[in-house]
Amino acid sequence: MIQAPPESVSLDPPTFDPYDYAFHEDPYPTYRRLREEAPLYYNPDLNFWALSRHADVVAGFRDTRGCRVRTVFRSIPLRTGATPTR
Repeated sequence: MIQAPPESVSLDPPTFDPYDYAFHEDPYPTYRRLREEAPLYYNPDLNFWALSRHADVVAGFRDTRGCRVRTVFRSIPLRTGATPTR
């Protein structure tokens, strides 16, 4: 017997825009979808990769051969007119 997916499941692929105001209002549903459906996420519009599972992030920090951790934060583009802060 084929069952319909629960109503809470989206058939659209997850999208992650760290500049979206709606994301900042409630980021947790986005984080949950990324962990479940796209633990290694690529945003082609903003040209960045994101890891969403804690163990993967820790492994990336420890293994600098496969993950350029030092450039991760510099590789996320800023919105026009934004200035970087420390």
